Amino acid sequence: MAVLLLANIQAYQARTITVEFSESKYIGIINASILQAGIIGGPLLVIAGSEPSAFVLTAVGGIFVICMSMLLLIFIPKMKYLKKWKKNSSPGSSNLSGIQVLNHPK
Repeated sequence: MAVLLLANIQAYQARTITVEFSESKYIGIINASILQAGIIGGPLLVIAGSEPSAFVLTAVGGIFVICMSMLLLIFIPKMKYLKKWKKNSSPGSSNLSGIQVLNHPK
């Protein structure tokens, strides 16, 4: 829990850094969802500890929530950015770091 708290502090401090693939906002949301899953899932695991099938279902549900929140919040913004970038770039060129390179110059 101390590492999760430290990660939240770091994500909060880096929230204003502007780069193309800035992930600090999403990492903060991921950390908050992991914290929520731990706060809700921990007591549920203790309650379901005497029943093996309920324990496994609760553990798998918690792992699923943590993994999906992490994967979706990291990759969905990148896919949206890539889709917007492809829409704005011309078909016969590529644009890397603001430098446009033409495949077939005139």
